[in-house]
Amino acid sequence: MTVAVHPCDLPEIGSTDFFNRLALSANDTSALPLAATWELTPRCNLRCHQCYLPVPPSAPSDLSLPDALRLLDTLAENGVLFLLMTGGEFTLHPHWPQLYQQARKCGFLVTLMTNATRIDDLFIRELTQLPPRRIEATVYGFTAATYDQVTGVPGSHARFQAGVARIRQAGLPLELKMLVLQSNVHEFDLIRRWTADEGIPFRYDAIINPRLDGNLGPAADRLPPTLLAKWLQSHPSPGSASASPTTPPLPPPSPPVSKPLFTCGAGIRTLHLDSTGGAHPCMMWRWDPLDTRSSNWARDWKNHIARIRRQPAPGNSRCEGCLQRSRCFTCPALSRLETGTAGMPVDYFCQVMEKKVE
Repeated sequence: MTVAVHPCDLPEIGSTDFFNRLALSANDTSALPLAATWELTPRCNLRCHQCYLPVPPSAPSDLSLPDALRLLDTLAENGVLFLLMTGGEFTLHPHWPQLYQQARKCGFLVTLMTNATRIDDLFIRELTQLPPRRIEATVYGFTAATYDQVTGVPGSHARFQAGVARIRQAGLPLELKMLVLQSNVHEFDLIRRWTADEGIPFRYDAIINPRLDGNLGPAADRLPPTLLAKWLQSHPSPGSASASPTTPPLPPPSPPVSKPLFTCGAGIRTLHLDSTGGAHPCMMWRWDPLDTRSSNWARDWKNHIARIRRQPAPGNSRCEGCLQRSRCFTCPALSRLETGTAGMPVDYFCQVMEKKVE
């Protein structure tokens, strides 16, 4: 029997899948990528030892309100559709309500990333009047002891729980995410069971980056390579859409003279904006930014990114001949932060990949 399909019956797909298809089919007329992340401020009320931002922030100054509003207009005028607003803790920016309102008026699909410990009446009022695409909150542990140990702030677990309750009571779209650490991995199953019981979408990650100033302190809380390899095999996929569209690998280019350093869509499908107005290809690559306070920065973006992406992978790196390269967690930014040279192997991840294929 043939079933007639009404012309208005459209198949439903996830937002990340939608973004990836849109990115593959998009023409080259937009000056900027489809997706942007914006670090409104580096300030935070927590002191998580695994954070990739320097603590205390080395450059706590934020864009002025006029510059920030102009930045949003420029993003909208030049092809950006998805906008992730984060920090630090974005609610510590004194003008976050105005910036959020402007972002929504510009038509962005906005995701807000927060630690959920500062959910007050203003937060609920602003977001219920003009809801975001998603609120994503980080969960650092199931018990107060573990949670407060990771955040370095006593009482933060209670404030997180209260914040989550207020967000849910207001009917706002909430997802929870977890960064899996040595110090909280023992509570992973408890957190996953709790989110499932509560019907809250949940995702997780176990890749810890160095700090942007080169400090390797956060790496001390990585799972041992053998444990991480086994853990990833038993927890292969979160099965939940991320807060912002992923940066899918680009199709392999024609055989080049030398292998490219970048094989992801950094700078082409995504861009990152820091709190001072610097524009970067991704959240972790913070070298040679464009200044968004310049009137020509969006027009110059593609040439700027082309120069960055023309860098070849180092010829003396054993990554070049590694059969696990396409599945490895190392990227140019992470390797530069950890080894001093982009494209060089990070021993920790080499060990993880070796254990995964044993």
